[in-house]
Amino acid sequence: MNKSIFNYLRNFFALLFILSMPIIVQSQQAKSELKWAADAESGAPYVFYDAKNPTQITGFEFELVQLLSKKLKLQPHFVQNAWDGLILGLDRGEYDIAINGIEITDERKKSVLFSDPYYATFLQLVVRNNDSRFKTLSDLNGFKVGTLNGALSEKVLRSENGIEVLPYESESNAHQDLLLNRSDALLFDAPIAKYYSAVDSRFKILPAVIGSMNYGIAISKKNKDLHKKINLALQEMTESGELKEIYEHWALWNPATAQLFNDLSPTRISPSSFENYKNNLNVNRGFAEKIEIYEKTIPILLMAALKTIQISFFAMLVGLFLGLFALDL
Repeated sequence: MNKSIFNYLRNFFALLFILSMPIIVQSQQAKSELKWAADAESGAPYVFYDAKNPTQITGFEFELVQLLSKKLKLQPHFVQNAWDGLILGLDRGEYDIAINGIEITDERKKSVLFSDPYYATFLQLVVRNNDSRFKTLSDLNGFKVGTLNGALSEKVLRSENGIEVLPYESESNAHQDLLLNRSDALLFDAPIAKYYSAVDSRFKILPAVIGSMNYGIAISKKNKDLHKKINLALQEMTESGELKEIYEHWALWNPATAQLFNDLSPTRISPSSFENYKNNLNVNRGFAEKIEIYEKTIPILLMAALKTIQISFFAMLVGLFLGLFALDL
Protein backbone atom coordinates (compact mmCIF):
# COMPACT_ATOMS: atom_id res chain seq x y z
CA MET A 1 0.00 0.00 0.00
CA ASN A 2 1.22 3.48 -0.80
CA LYS A 3 2.76 4.97 2.35
CA SER A 4 0.87 8.27 2.06
CA ILE A 5 -2.43 6.40 1.72
CA PHE A 6 -1.53 4.33 4.77
CA ASN A 7 -0.81 7.50 6.77
CA TYR A 8 -4.10 9.07 5.72
CA LEU A 9 -6.02 5.97 6.76
CA ARG A 10 -4.15 5.67 10.06
CA ASN A 11 -4.77 9.32 10.92
CA PHE A 12 -8.39 9.11 9.81
CA PHE A 13 -9.22 6.12 11.99
CA ALA A 14 -7.30 7.59 14.92
CA LEU A 15 -9.35 10.77 14.68
CA LEU A 16 -12.55 8.74 14.25
CA PHE A 17 -11.75 6.80 17.44
CA ILE A 18 -11.10 9.99 19.43
CA LEU A 19 -14.30 11.61 18.24
CA SER A 20 -16.34 8.48 18.98
CA MET A 21 -15.18 8.28 22.61
CA PRO A 22 -18.09 10.41 23.90
CA ILE A 23 -20.50 8.06 22.12
CA ILE A 24 -18.88 5.04 23.78
CA VAL A 25 -19.10 6.70 27.19
CA GLN A 26 -22.74 7.62 26.59
CA SER A 27 -23.46 4.02 25.64
CA GLN A 28 -22.07 2.84 28.98
CA GLN A 29 -24.08 5.47 30.84
CA ALA A 30 -27.27 4.43 29.03
CA LYS A 31 -27.14 1.04 30.75
CA SER A 32 -27.78 2.73 34.10
CA GLU A 33 -30.36 5.21 32.78
CA LEU A 34 -34.09 5.20 32.21
CA LYS A 35 -34.54 7.28 29.08
CA TRP A 36 -38.06 8.63 29.16
CA ALA A 37 -39.79 10.81 26.61
CA ALA A 38 -42.57 13.35 26.80
CA ASP A 39 -43.55 16.63 25.21
CA ALA A 40 -42.74 19.27 27.83
CA GLU A 41 -44.26 21.87 25.54
CA SER A 42 -47.64 20.11 25.51
CA GLY A 43 -48.55 21.62 28.84
CA ALA A 44 -49.77 21.14 32.37
CA PRO A 45 -50.31 19.13 34.44
CA TYR A 46 -48.41 16.25 32.83
CA VAL A 47 -44.85 17.29 31.97
CA PHE A 48 -44.10 20.99 31.48
CA TYR A 49 -41.57 23.73 32.15
CA ASP A 50 -41.82 25.51 35.47
CA ALA A 51 -43.04 29.11 35.02
CA LYS A 52 -40.55 30.38 37.62
CA ASN A 53 -37.63 28.36 36.31
CA PRO A 54 -38.00 27.58 32.60
CA THR A 55 -34.99 25.25 32.69
CA GLN A 56 -36.75 22.97 35.20
CA ILE A 57 -39.34 20.39 34.17
CA THR A 58 -42.23 19.71 36.51
CA GLY A 59 -45.64 18.00 36.44
CA PHE A 60 -47.29 15.01 38.04
CA GLU A 61 -45.90 12.60 35.43
CA PHE A 62 -42.44 14.08 35.90
CA GLU A 63 -42.67 13.25 39.60
CA LEU A 64 -44.03 9.80 38.76
CA VAL A 65 -41.01 9.06 36.55
CA GLN A 66 -38.58 10.26 39.25
CA LEU A 67 -40.17 7.86 41.74
CA LEU A 68 -40.33 5.05 39.18
CA SER A 69 -36.64 5.48 38.33
CA LYS A 70 -35.77 5.30 42.01
CA LYS A 71 -37.68 2.03 42.35
CA LEU A 72 -35.88 0.63 39.31
CA LYS A 73 -32.51 1.91 40.59
CA LEU A 74 -31.96 3.82 37.35
CA GLN A 75 -31.07 7.44 36.64
CA PRO A 76 -33.89 9.24 34.81
CA HIS A 77 -32.86 10.88 31.54
CA PHE A 78 -35.45 13.09 29.84
CA VAL A 79 -35.85 13.13 26.05
CA GLN A 80 -38.03 15.84 24.48
CA ASN A 81 -40.29 14.73 21.65
CA ALA A 82 -43.48 16.05 20.09
CA TRP A 83 -46.59 14.38 21.53
CA ASP A 84 -47.77 12.92 18.23
CA GLY A 85 -44.33 11.40 17.66
CA LEU A 86 -43.84 9.72 21.04
CA ILE A 87 -44.88 6.24 19.89
CA LEU A 88 -42.77 6.50 16.71
CA GLY A 89 -39.69 7.51 18.70
CA LEU A 90 -40.22 4.52 20.95
CA ASP A 91 -40.36 2.22 17.92
CA ARG A 92 -37.06 3.70 16.69
CA GLY A 93 -35.39 2.97 20.02
CA GLU A 94 -34.72 6.63 20.87
CA TYR A 95 -35.79 6.08 24.49
CA ASP A 96 -37.04 3.37 26.85
CA ILE A 97 -40.50 4.65 27.73
CA ALA A 98 -42.97 7.34 26.72
CA ILE A 99 -45.33 8.97 29.22
CA ASN A 100 -47.49 12.00 28.51
CA GLY A 101 -51.16 11.39 29.22
CA ILE A 102 -51.13 8.60 26.62
CA GLU A 103 -54.49 6.86 26.66
CA ILE A 104 -54.42 3.07 26.51
CA THR A 105 -56.28 2.05 23.35
CA ASP A 106 -56.51 -1.15 21.31
CA GLU A 107 -55.07 0.67 18.32
CA ARG A 108 -51.95 1.78 20.24
CA LYS A 109 -51.54 -1.68 21.74
CA LYS A 110 -50.73 -2.90 18.24
CA SER A 111 -47.54 -0.80 18.30
CA VAL A 112 -46.36 -0.82 21.91
CA LEU A 113 -46.67 -2.50 25.27
CA PHE A 114 -48.54 -0.56 27.93
CA SER A 115 -47.89 -0.67 31.63
CA ASP A 116 -50.73 -1.27 34.03
CA PRO A 117 -52.85 1.91 34.19
CA TYR A 118 -51.42 4.56 36.51
CA TYR A 119 -54.30 7.07 36.23
CA ALA A 120 -57.99 6.99 35.34
CA THR A 121 -59.95 9.95 34.02
CA PHE A 122 -62.65 11.08 31.57
CA LEU A 123 -63.50 13.81 29.07
CA GLN A 124 -65.19 17.15 29.74
CA LEU A 125 -66.61 19.92 27.59
CA VAL A 126 -65.41 23.51 27.97
CA VAL A 127 -67.39 26.53 26.77
CA ARG A 128 -67.24 30.30 27.16
CA ASN A 129 -68.43 31.41 30.57
CA ASN A 130 -71.41 33.33 29.16
CA ASP A 131 -72.55 30.50 26.85
CA SER A 132 -75.52 28.46 28.10
CA ARG A 133 -76.43 26.70 24.84
CA PHE A 134 -74.86 23.33 25.60
CA LYS A 135 -75.05 20.72 28.32
CA THR A 136 -73.85 17.49 26.72
CA LEU A 137 -71.99 16.32 23.61
CA SER A 138 -75.25 15.63 21.78
CA ASP A 139 -76.10 19.35 21.95
CA LEU A 140 -73.14 20.19 19.69
CA ASN A 141 -74.56 18.76 16.47
CA GLY A 142 -73.83 21.36 13.79
CA PHE A 143 -71.26 23.24 15.87
CA LYS A 144 -67.45 23.52 15.89
CA VAL A 145 -65.60 21.70 18.69
CA GLY A 146 -61.86 21.91 19.26
CA THR A 147 -59.60 19.32 20.84
CA LEU A 148 -55.99 18.12 20.80
CA ASN A 149 -54.75 16.55 17.60
CA GLY A 150 -54.32 12.78 17.91
CA ALA A 151 -55.88 12.50 21.37
CA LEU A 152 -58.67 10.08 22.21
CA SER A 153 -60.98 13.09 22.49
CA GLU A 154 -60.53 13.73 18.75
CA LYS A 155 -61.61 10.16 17.99
CA VAL A 156 -64.68 10.60 20.22
CA LEU A 157 -65.66 13.81 18.42
CA ARG A 158 -65.23 12.27 14.97
CA SER A 159 -67.54 9.43 15.97
CA GLU A 160 -70.33 11.97 16.52
CA ASN A 161 -72.47 12.94 13.54
CA GLY A 162 -72.72 16.61 12.64
CA ILE A 163 -69.83 17.98 14.73
CA GLU A 164 -67.12 19.92 12.92
CA VAL A 165 -63.88 18.84 14.60
CA LEU A 166 -61.06 21.37 14.99
CA PRO A 167 -57.78 19.66 15.98
CA TYR A 168 -55.15 21.79 17.76
CA GLU A 169 -51.49 21.27 18.58
CA SER A 170 -51.72 23.10 21.90
CA GLU A 171 -54.26 23.74 24.65
CA SER A 172 -53.52 27.47 24.61
CA ASN A 173 -54.38 27.90 20.94
CA ALA A 174 -57.60 25.97 21.40
CA HIS A 175 -58.70 28.22 24.26
CA GLN A 176 -57.74 31.35 22.34
CA ASP A 177 -59.88 30.33 19.37
CA LEU A 178 -62.81 29.62 21.67
CA LEU A 179 -62.57 33.16 23.03
CA LEU A 180 -62.44 34.51 19.47
CA ASN A 181 -65.63 32.58 18.57
CA ARG A 182 -63.75 30.45 16.04
CA SER A 183 -65.11 27.42 17.88
CA ASP A 184 -68.16 26.75 20.03
CA ALA A 185 -66.72 24.34 22.59
CA LEU A 186 -63.63 22.29 23.50
CA LEU A 187 -63.34 18.66 24.56
CA PHE A 188 -60.42 17.74 26.80
CA ASP A 189 -59.25 15.16 29.29
CA ALA A 190 -60.39 16.30 32.74
CA PRO A 191 -56.83 17.15 33.95
CA ILE A 192 -56.34 19.50 30.99
CA ALA A 193 -59.71 21.16 31.60
CA LYS A 194 -58.78 21.63 35.27
CA TYR A 195 -55.42 23.23 34.56
CA TYR A 196 -56.39 25.37 31.56
CA SER A 197 -60.11 26.07 31.74
CA ALA A 198 -61.08 25.98 35.41
CA VAL A 199 -58.34 28.46 36.35
CA ASP A 200 -59.61 31.08 33.88
CA SER A 201 -62.91 32.83 34.66
CA ARG A 202 -63.59 33.35 30.95
CA PHE A 203 -64.36 29.63 30.62
CA LYS A 204 -66.55 27.09 32.34
CA ILE A 205 -66.43 23.31 32.43
CA LEU A 206 -69.70 21.51 31.83
CA PRO A 207 -70.41 18.93 34.57
CA ALA A 208 -71.25 16.07 32.18
CA VAL A 209 -68.74 13.21 32.36
CA ILE A 210 -67.97 11.87 28.88
CA GLY A 211 -66.50 8.40 28.52
CA SER A 212 -63.59 7.01 30.50
CA MET A 213 -59.93 6.30 29.87
CA ASN A 214 -56.77 5.04 31.52
CA TYR A 215 -53.26 6.41 31.07
CA GLY A 216 -50.39 3.97 30.65
CA ILE A 217 -46.64 4.08 30.18
CA ALA A 218 -45.73 3.07 26.63
CA ILE A 219 -42.85 0.59 26.28
CA SER A 220 -41.32 -1.02 23.21
CA LYS A 221 -42.53 -4.53 22.46
CA LYS A 222 -38.87 -5.49 22.26
CA ASN A 223 -38.40 -4.66 25.95
CA LYS A 224 -40.65 -7.12 27.77
CA ASP A 225 -38.28 -7.34 30.72
CA LEU A 226 -38.56 -3.59 31.39
CA HIS A 227 -42.33 -3.85 30.97
CA LYS A 228 -42.47 -6.42 33.76
CA LYS A 229 -40.21 -4.38 36.05
CA ILE A 230 -42.26 -1.21 35.53
CA ASN A 231 -45.50 -2.98 36.41
CA LEU A 232 -43.95 -4.32 39.61
CA ALA A 233 -42.69 -0.84 40.51
CA LEU A 234 -46.09 0.74 39.79
CA GLN A 235 -47.74 -1.86 41.99
CA GLU A 236 -45.36 -1.00 44.82
CA MET A 237 -45.93 2.75 44.32
CA THR A 238 -49.70 2.20 44.42
CA GLU A 239 -49.74 -0.04 47.48
CA SER A 240 -47.41 2.26 49.43
CA GLY A 241 -49.62 5.28 48.73
CA GLU A 242 -46.71 7.16 47.11
CA LEU A 243 -48.50 7.49 43.78
CA LYS A 244 -51.63 8.81 45.48
CA GLU A 245 -49.54 11.45 47.26
CA ILE A 246 -48.33 12.76 43.90
CA TYR A 247 -51.90 13.07 42.65
CA GLU A 248 -52.97 14.80 45.85
CA HIS A 249 -50.18 17.38 45.49
CA TRP A 250 -51.46 18.16 41.99
CA ALA A 251 -55.18 18.05 42.95
CA LEU A 252 -55.72 15.16 40.54
CA TRP A 253 -56.90 12.39 42.85
CA ASN A 254 -60.40 11.48 41.66
CA PRO A 255 -63.05 8.77 42.20
CA ALA A 256 -62.06 6.98 38.98
CA THR A 257 -58.44 6.58 40.11
CA ALA A 258 -59.56 5.67 43.62
CA GLN A 259 -61.60 2.85 42.12
CA LEU A 260 -58.68 1.83 39.86
CA PHE A 261 -56.38 1.59 42.89
CA ASN A 262 -59.11 0.19 45.16
CA ASP A 263 -58.27 2.99 47.59
CA LEU A 264 -61.25 4.75 49.13
CA SER A 265 -59.29 6.38 51.93
CA PRO A 266 -59.68 10.17 52.30
CA THR A 267 -57.07 12.54 50.90
CA ARG A 268 -54.51 13.77 53.43
CA ILE A 269 -52.22 16.13 51.54
CA SER A 270 -52.93 19.70 50.45
CA PRO A 271 -52.68 20.39 46.68
CA SER A 272 -49.56 22.54 47.00
CA SER A 273 -48.32 21.92 43.45
CA PHE A 274 -51.65 22.94 41.99
CA GLU A 275 -51.73 26.09 44.14
CA ASN A 276 -48.21 27.01 43.02
CA TYR A 277 -49.26 26.51 39.41
CA LYS A 278 -52.25 28.85 39.83
CA ASN A 279 -50.16 31.46 41.61
CA ASN A 280 -47.69 31.55 38.73
CA LEU A 281 -50.34 32.11 36.06
CA ASN A 282 -50.26 35.48 34.30
CA VAL A 283 -47.69 36.89 36.71
CA ASN A 284 -46.43 40.31 35.66
CA ARG A 285 -42.69 39.87 35.81
CA GLY A 286 -40.33 42.75 36.47
CA PHE A 287 -37.32 43.53 34.30
CA ALA A 288 -34.87 41.95 36.76
CA GLU A 289 -36.87 38.71 36.92
CA LYS A 290 -37.08 38.53 33.12
CA ILE A 291 -33.30 38.92 32.90
CA GLU A 292 -32.90 36.13 35.45
CA ILE A 293 -35.09 33.83 33.36
CA TYR A 294 -33.14 34.66 30.21
CA GLU A 295 -29.89 33.89 32.05
CA LYS A 296 -31.25 30.46 32.95
CA THR A 297 -32.45 29.79 29.42
CA ILE A 298 -29.34 30.93 27.51
CA PRO A 299 -27.10 28.01 28.71
CA ILE A 300 -29.62 25.53 27.26
CA LEU A 301 -29.54 27.29 23.90
CA LEU A 302 -25.74 27.47 23.98
CA MET A 303 -25.46 23.74 24.72
CA ALA A 304 -27.74 22.96 21.78
CA ALA A 305 -25.67 25.24 19.56
CA LEU A 306 -22.45 23.58 20.75
CA LYS A 307 -23.85 20.15 19.96
CA THR A 308 -24.70 21.31 16.44
CA ILE A 309 -21.18 22.71 15.99
CA GLN A 310 -19.66 19.42 17.18
CA ILE A 311 -21.68 17.42 14.67
CA SER A 312 -20.84 19.85 11.85
CA PHE A 313 -17.15 19.81 12.77
CA PHE A 314 -17.08 16.01 12.82
CA ALA A 315 -18.76 15.86 9.41
CA MET A 316 -16.31 18.43 8.03
CA LEU A 317 -13.28 16.47 9.23
CA VAL A 318 -14.60 13.23 7.78
CA GLY A 319 -15.25 14.99 4.47
CA LEU A 320 -11.78 16.57 4.52
CA PHE A 321 -9.97 13.29 5.08
CA LEU A 322 -12.00 11.48 2.47
CA GLY A 323 -11.34 14.34 0.02
CA LEU A 324 -7.59 14.26 0.63
CA PHE A 325 -7.60 10.49 0.32
CA ALA A 326 -9.41 10.68 -3.04
CA LEU A 327 -6.95 13.31 -4.33
CA ASP A 328 -3.99 11.21 -3.33
CA LEU A 329 -5.41 8.32 -5.28
